[in-house]
Amino acid sequence: MNARRKAEILELTGKVTTIAAALATIVAVGFGYHQFEKGQSLQRQAQAVDLFLKYNELMRTTQHAPGERDAGGWRENSAIAIAEAIFIATGDDKGWRKTVQWMLSNHREFLQRKDVVDCDTYASEFHLLLNEATDPDVCPRR
Repeated sequence: MNARRKAEILELTGKVTTIAAALATIVAVGFGYHQFEKGQSLQRQAQAVDLFLKYNELMRTTQHAPGERDAGGWRENSAIAIAEAIFIATGDDKGWRKTVQWMLSNHREFLQRKDVVDCDTYASEFHLLLNEATDPDVCPRR
């Protein structure tokens, strides 16, 4: 084999090696991104579970005597804020969406009281769930 042929083979080998290294890098970055997304999803799920436990604790520990009301609305506002946080954390997860709808249904009377809900303080995507929990709608449809 002559020197020229050896040089061509080495050049071709170098190019193939460079392409292989680039492909390996792309695969590694893709795998890393997938793992990152999976970790983020698991973190959001764990956050939602923690928030749901806080909601249940709030409902369990702050029961009022029959006929007594949550005059300042603190318990109710906290419950709605937790429901919104779960909604934001879990995105389009159908199971969590049902859970948030159930949570809001527990506060229908509060949500329908006049001048209680300031829709501008909630995420716009959350308005739909608020409206589903109340009749008539508490947030104007946009």
